[in-house]
Amino acid sequence: MLDLLRQRGFEVDMNTFPLRPLDIDDERVVLVVGGDGTLHGAFNALGDKRVDLAVFPAGLFNTFCRTYSLPCSAFRIFEAIVEGTRGSVPVGIMGKTLFLSNLSIGYKAAVAEDLGGGEGLPRGLLSYVNPMVRELIGLRVRRLYLRCDGSESEVVDTPLLCVAPDREGKRPFLRLYIVAGKNRLKFLIAALAVFMALPLRRDVDLPGLRCIRATEMEIEGDMGAVNLDGEVYYPGTVRLHAGVSGVKIIGIDPSFPIRHKLLLG
Repeated sequence: MLDLLRQRGFEVDMNTFPLRPLDIDDERVVLVVGGDGTLHGAFNALGDKRVDLAVFPAGLFNTFCRTYSLPCSAFRIFEAIVEGTRGSVPVGIMGKTLFLSNLSIGYKAAVAEDLGGGEGLPRGLLSYVNPMVRELIGLRVRRLYLRCDGSESEVVDTPLLCVAPDREGKRPFLRLYIVAGKNRLKFLIAALAVFMALPLRRDVDLPGLRCIRATEMEIEGDMGAVNLDGEVYYPGTVRLHAGVSGVKIIGIDPSFPIRHKLLLG
């Protein structure tokens, strides 16, 4: 694919994406090979560059690619780069950090935190087994103080809270999922519903699970680690607002609504 791009006149740079601004010119095509964490790093490193970004899904879950049904073969990505459509996507913004797939507090963030410190663990899905079981056994309910769109502060006791950026027409917003309760069986059912609904960007109506839409959120309290697209942060207070990226994603139709899908297309 890289040779084909060069033949078509594209400049190809084999760069990695540290969490710092990338030294590239505007109006380039940047190809990111990796999963949600790699894409998260690349997106934040690109900043306000006017670039088209192509994504080759090579991670474990590839939630972003599944959400927007992006091409998953080298040939289809090449076709999309040369001839395909480009569109912006909704993003969540925490301070100066963007997130594309979701932000999570509680169980999902604790699992990601465990994975980050797990030297010598097996790769792939097996690496998640021990952290998931360990965090489920010691399931912890966190007391958080939530404020949405300037509302009065609300006390939320939850083992899992997730936020996903979405868009309705031209208006971006944040979709918030809150799992309540301490019962592990009910938690597993509600958490599974959240994990399935996140890439589809759907509201879920289940006992012990709330969905809220807002353009701005403030979360305080005993949150511990915060997981953004698989990357772990420790921000203290979380202040979020919805936005739309300036980076154009190749393979996304610029005319919304977005067609969220679970399968790579």
